[in-house]
Amino acid sequence: SLGADDLRYVIERIEVREHAPRDLIVRQGVAGGSLFVVVRGRVQVIAESPRRELASLGEGAFFGELALLTNFPRSATVVAVEPTQLLEISRDLVSEIVRRSPEVLKTLLRFFRDRLLDRLLGSSALFSSFPPDEARALADRFLFLELEPAMRVIAKGERAPGLLLLLC
Repeated sequence: SLGADDLRYVIERIEVREHAPRDLIVRQGVAGGSLFVVVRGRVQVIAESPRRELASLGEGAFFGELALLTNFPRSATVVAVEPTQLLEISRDLVSEIVRRSPEVLKTLLRFFRDRLLDRLLGSSALFSSFPPDEARALADRFLFLELEPAMRVIAKGERAPGLLLLLC
């Protein structure tokens, strides 16, 4: 969603990070302020309690968008599995990109929604009885709502607008 000038602007301000195998890149529970893109190599995404691998990400994959967009602490630990080169895009740079090119926010939010849905599909008992393609088709029909604090979602005695799932 970036034009040539905005893409050049981003490239000139991006940080390149090199990591050796077993290097800690981000730790679960720590505040995050960057999005990372894997240029080469591979990283492992790990949930800490109980400790389990959530994903293995290679070239072209990205991580860190949840903490970047929500200001929540990191939801997983990420460790380099092999020599890895990452692009680190800071919150400040993302903010500047969005100011320069508002379409970028829509793209980031789409990725954010997809990542949250993938987590939901992989962890919710509600979807475990569906074949993966049917669960994905059902999840794709969900509306993504961002709610403000103290916003009323359901009122006692009124009909609920539908099934609501808390993603984040």
